[in-house]
Amino acid sequence: MSDKFEEIQVLNNQDLEKTLACVDSFYINSAIVSVYNKPGAEFINIRDSVKKMYLDIYNKKIKIPEFVTDSWVSAVIARYIDQDIKIFKDSNKNSVELEDFKDKKILDKILDKILNSKVKINYEGLFVEFNLNNFDQDIIFDFKIISTLRGKLCSSFNLNGREINFSCIIAPARLLQRHEVLTLQIFLTAKINNKKISIILSKFGDKISKIYISDGEVCLNKDLKDFNINWGSFDINRGV
Repeated sequence: MSDKFEEIQVLNNQDLEKTLACVDSFYINSAIVSVYNKPGAEFINIRDSVKKMYLDIYNKKIKIPEFVTDSWVSAVIARYIDQDIKIFKDSNKNSVELEDFKDKKILDKILDKILNSKVKINYEGLFVEFNLNNFDQDIIFDFKIISTLRGKLCSSFNLNGREINFSCIIAPARLLQRHEVLTLQIFLTAKINNKKISIILSKFGDKISKIYISDGEVCLNKDLKDFNINWGSFDINRGV
């Protein structure tokens, strides 16, 4: 068995405890959906929180009850989400406006590229297009895009380089049915010399559409519409 948790192959109940299979198969997705509306959840990588929970179960730091229930799984994952939200908020307290950022010119160029991004549901599924290119300065981008449906991971991409040109269907149409909770999170880091700008874009259904910007000293938290970023609706109504 691999020592690296991400590489463990779970093909039977001998690799991990049987009760973990119950957590994963029956309860985890609905439990994750239940925490989407927590204030601040849109700015953390919820998949990382889930991984922490699994890792603690695997290392027997969490005692699993004899009978796993939906309420138990929801309470445990909520605790991990709350911890990660607190860590995020504690490290991002100096809130300002866009005009107060020292690297506003660079930030404006990046935001202009994001403004021209495309996010919509078409006949093939959830279509996403981002093009971060043609910058005068030497910028290295670290770009992570994550989509989930009813708490279940649809896709996760990690891209990095001096240009990001990404166009893809990240959730197929066959999964997009009525009343599903569709989420999209973009974690973007731009490294300029010794400086770093972090941008998080989140869309959880049609209720949450947020952008977060930080340069390590100050931060900004706004709705996407405040920057005229208009992504397509996630109010899915495709079939039964």
